[in-house]
Amino acid sequence: MLDVLKGAGEVDSDVILDFRDYLEQLDAAVSSFQTLPPQSWTGAAWQGFFEIVKAEFSDANWDYVPNAIGGFMGLWWNWRTVPGGQVYLRLEEDKLVAKVEAAANNSEDRAALRDRWSKRVVASTSSVRFERPPRFGNGTTMTVAVSAAPYLQTRSDGRLDLQMTLQVLQRASREISQIAHEWR
Repeated sequence: MLDVLKGAGEVDSDVILDFRDYLEQLDAAVSSFQTLPPQSWTGAAWQGFFEIVKAEFSDANWDYVPNAIGGFMGLWWNWRTVPGGQVYLRLEEDKLVAKVEAAANNSEDRAALRDRWSKRVVASTSSVRFERPPRFGNGTTMTVAVSAAPYLQTRSDGRLDLQMTLQVLQRASREISQIAHEWR
């Protein structure tokens, strides 16, 4: 839409000009992940970054994730069916986490499922090292491991190194897929 409005030539409508200005500001905010350091990203910058990541992983999806402490922008992908449910990866803005979702018909205790997959992910990952989260939940969907190092790779100027960051996410995907395959 913005390209159409920019290519329309001289426009004599304040409404169309205001709309074009709004779209230009929105585009700049979404694209700002390319020019700002990650600690300065807004929700719009996370959306722009997540759109790039989503294009790399066919099963990726992102959205705002509400929670009791305010919520965050999240992206999830790499769903793998395992006994008792599914394991997958999720970006919680600047955190990379491994999650397990208990199957609806899971007769196993969710805490046991969570503990088993936490131990497996922590013990079996190497190129992207995961560690036990500071605390465990006991819901249908639970964090089982948190990346021990930042997944966002930056250049010397503090800006995102997109290619290196995507490589980290691809390695994490391969490792979680391998773990899920070995333990089916």
